[in-house]
Amino acid sequence: MESKSVLRPMGVGEILDAAIHLYRENFALLIMAQLPAALLFVIISVITRGSTVSFLDIVNPLAQTHEPLIGMGYLALISLVHGILIAPIIMGAVIRIPSEIITAQKSTVKKAYSFAFRNFSVLVVTNFLITVAIGILVAVVLMIPAIILLYSYMSMVMTPGPMGVGVIAGFIVGTIILIAGVIVILFIWTRWIATFPILVAEEGEHGSIDAIRRSWELVKGRTLQTFGVILVVSLIPLIIQYSPLALEYLLFKKLPWVTILFGTLSQTLLIPLVYVTEVIVYYELRTRKEGFDLEQRVKELET
Repeated sequence: MESKSVLRPMGVGEILDAAIHLYRENFALLIMAQLPAALLFVIISVITRGSTVSFLDIVNPLAQTHEPLIGMGYLALISLVHGILIAPIIMGAVIRIPSEIITAQKSTVKKAYSFAFRNFSVLVVTNFLITVAIGILVAVVLMIPAIILLYSYMSMVMTPGPMGVGVIAGFIVGTIILIAGVIVILFIWTRWIATFPILVAEEGEHGSIDAIRRSWELVKGRTLQTFGVILVVSLIPLIIQYSPLALEYLLFKKLPWVTILFGTLSQTLLIPLVYVTEVIVYYELRTRKEGFDLEQRVKELET
């Protein structure tokens, strides 16, 4: 894919089209870079297949086994290690590939992972900061409405009689706070979406906090469009990965191998498309706001 086809201001549809084309043209390279994440997903899924909580474990109050809880403990520990130490490396390597291709550089899986390990600390720290910040926001957003609803419920229980205005008001206020909180979280998540592409494309120029701030300013003014683009490509792997839950509900039967298959396909084939789209968004924003395409043309003329 020629750099000039990406390095220009684009609309939402054009960004998605450019991302899909770049993904298709470099499919094998991206999948090979993403393979460690897919293999890790398969290993975790196989190990915990008999003990993780499925939909049936949640809805069946007669289940007399502690295996789901044990499985959740193991899974939480493995997921923590993966999320903090492994995922940022894989993400950095996969993002590096389309970033190099767009700027007319030769890219290989070896080069991509060499970059990721070379920048191990900043990738891990940045991922940790973003994860913790979003996690705290999610906890607060869920906790405040829960407290309000619980207080309203306790007031109703302790005060015999028909449901009072306070209970209804508590429910309305809790719901409004929950919706507002979700909007705030999605807004912040969108503003930070270019953080990893910045660290990858502008290697060595920014620390974790600087990259997060730069992403915030870069996405500013294009927040809604950026959210729409990333939402579309992010929903596809989520729907595929968790669609077996619907089958479990319909059949009322555990389908662990189907879950593993769908999850593996999602992790292997579709997550790279999400990363490619983030890279396209980053370069589109730089071109739109900073004239990055002109910088590239000057470099080409100088060489």
